[in-house]
Amino acid sequence: MLPKPPSSDHKPNLQPNKHKVYMQLQEDFYLPPLRSKGMTRTYLQKAVDKSVFLVDRQRMARFLADLAPSQLVKVEFSSKVEMHTKLEKILAERKLKPLGFDDGVIPDGTWLQHVVRFVDQENLGCMFRTALKPLTTGNTNSEKMHQVQAKVVRDLLDKTGLGKRSPVKRCIDELHRSYRKQYLRSVLNMLGV
Repeated sequence: MLPKPPSSDHKPNLQPNKHKVYMQLQEDFYLPPLRSKGMTRTYLQKAVDKSVFLVDRQRMARFLADLAPSQLVKVEFSSKVEMHTKLEKILAERKLKPLGFDDGVIPDGTWLQHVVRFVDQENLGCMFRTALKPLTTGNTNSEKMHQVQAKVVRDLLDKTGLGKRSPVKRCIDELHRSYRKQYLRSVLNMLGV
């Protein structure tokens, strides 16, 4: 009896060599370094199946090449955990696939920073000092919150001139830093660190 030919909807399993699979995927997609956290056989299988959020390698290379170094500067007290959490939320709000790493696993920091900057060009997560483009819609919770914050800054601080006063500016900066520190502490406590 002859073996049945494989069906067209059959998804190939990973080859035995994790490195080969990674190299094949990396030709098309922007992936974290092979030896970084999260680069497991399970993740690679999800990438093969395209059930996780993936960015085209050439598109990401063009995007990063067009950025000025100042456009990649993160805000103070930002962490990989915060970036990961906010990115997953933004992906879910936009009905995109999740990153797909195991719970509690945060991928390579540089890779994560680049992907956050690529996905969140409006800076909804407030992870970078500048936005790359203005917010055009307000459909998701993050977008609505961003619009409210911008309105407060515009109406309360800019129009009244309060934001230009150095004591007020120092207080606002301190509040921002305190919020970031508190957020980081709560995340670390949640992780048991």
